[in-house]
Amino acid sequence: MITFFLLLCFLSSALSGQSSYSPDSLLVLIKKSPPQKAGELEELLIEIMYTAPYDSAKSLSEKLLRVVPGINNNSLYIKTLIHSYRFHSYNDKIRMLNKALSLASDKGNAYLMSAAYEFKAIAFRDNSMTDSAMINALKAKDLLEELGPEYKMGGVLQLIADLHYYAGQYDIAEETYSKVLAENNEDKNSWRYITLNNNIGLIRIKQNRFAEAEQLFRHSLAVLNSRKMNYADSSGLPYLYRKMAEVALYQKKFAEAENHFILGEIFSIRFRQTAELPGLYIVKGSLCYEQGEADSALFYFNKAKQLDEQYPDFGNQVTLYHGLADTYGLLNDKAKANEYLHLLLAAKNREDSVRYQAKYMNTFAEYNYKHYIQEIEHYKNQQIFLVIIISGITLSLLITGYFYIKMIRANKKLVEKNIEAVEGPVHHELSAADFSDEDTKNTGEIDEARLEKNIADLERLMTQDKLYLDKDISLGKAADILGTNRTYLSKAINRVYNSNFNSYVNELRVREAIHLITSGELQHLKIDGIAEKCGFSNRVSFTKAFQKFTGVSPSFFIKNAKNIT
Repeated sequence: MITFFLLLCFLSSALSGQSSYSPDSLLVLIKKSPPQKAGELEELLIEIMYTAPYDSAKSLSEKLLRVVPGINNNSLYIKTLIHSYRFHSYNDKIRMLNKALSLASDKGNAYLMSAAYEFKAIAFRDNSMTDSAMINALKAKDLLEELGPEYKMGGVLQLIADLHYYAGQYDIAEETYSKVLAENNEDKNSWRYITLNNNIGLIRIKQNRFAEAEQLFRHSLAVLNSRKMNYADSSGLPYLYRKMAEVALYQKKFAEAENHFILGEIFSIRFRQTAELPGLYIVKGSLCYEQGEADSALFYFNKAKQLDEQYPDFGNQVTLYHGLADTYGLLNDKAKANEYLHLLLAAKNREDSVRYQAKYMNTFAEYNYKHYIQEIEHYKNQQIFLVIIISGITLSLLITGYFYIKMIRANKKLVEKNIEAVEGPVHHELSAADFSDEDTKNTGEIDEARLEKNIADLERLMTQDKLYLDKDISLGKAADILGTNRTYLSKAINRVYNSNFNSYVNELRVREAIHLITSGELQHLKIDGIAEKCGFSNRVSFTKAFQKFTGVSPSFFIKNAKNIT
């Protein structure tokens, strides 16, 4: 315990180091400085927003968004919109990043445009919209390539590799991670180097190469401890100790696994990284099970289960249900063991389905993006050829040239329509019109326990009973089934999903449609039949909802899905 105390003292000291400039003093300097110097100071201000404690960073973000437009600094405002994304809900993230993209485009700043695309890709990725994430990441990559070699592409390449990892395409992911590591080999103390090293460690776990994974995680920890840490760095500590506990357990190094668990739990609580706790308690429960301590194993697995309801993760659920089934088997409780075996099977199926869909969507996005780029290049070449022909032809050929120009313009419109269909917003932001008077959020107090129960019951109805397939389902009907009132249920949905009931149900229906289309189960049905199958009352409402949540029409999606499959 003395070691743990010394570590905490060291971290408290290390994390206290902040920039010698205050945000207010930097704002004053930015106003007075020439453009190049102002740009350097802007980057320092954004860095403070990343390295400060979360609450301080959020306050700084809110202040910059409020005051920067008044000092007529367009680039700082764009950067603040981009880098404030982590403090906001999904809808607000997309709204802010779209605004940043529009301002950067008006300014003709390709670098800031690439940054906006990159962070849009991150937002889409975190919302499980892998096709939109891939398209935006590829746009960011292309812009950086056009800017030249002095602009590093490590961040966007890492993001593309992450998308391949989530889809189970480990060879492609590792190849890209290794490429980024080679390009950043000179800076082995950077956060990117640590993250890339960790990601390759995750791939080694998937390959059952646990000793190599352990070496990679230990190396990351050594690099992290060798540098002056800030609050942004602190998030890496609980994660690293959790992963080291996992690989130690895989290798039957029980004492090491126990030590890593203790440190991981301490740092998770210390730095409010509570999302790491479910995985840590699963490791501890598995450790107790391996040592024949069934009651202790059950205690920690149940702690993990409670936390997983707040931070659901398919990977955690597979390991958790496996551990609970084994533990109840050890306790000779066959009924409970069988119950968790069924839950394990369902979780594994969900995990496999998500991975398959991510892989399919990655392929779909890359295929369509490359196709449209080729179309645009083809059109550009046609335009050049057209200029040459027109400049050399005689008056007698002008009529032919006129018809040729009409044909080119028609092709251009066709290409632009296709691009708009893919590039349209994938997730529609909720406006005031989306909420009825009864479904509007309010600032009154809400019973948290009741909220959690309403959401848990609602998710069970939606995932197990697929209540959304009932075309007559309404907020009131759902509330009656759940044994609550519509006001509490509406508040719960608004609080947890930042959405209203109709949008929540329609998104589930659209996801059901995508799953059924890509699985080939609905090949015999037309759009009307698909709409009815997925709970929509008619073709119009289905098409509108599908366009809202995917950015493309159902017919376009079905056609392109057939081309790929």
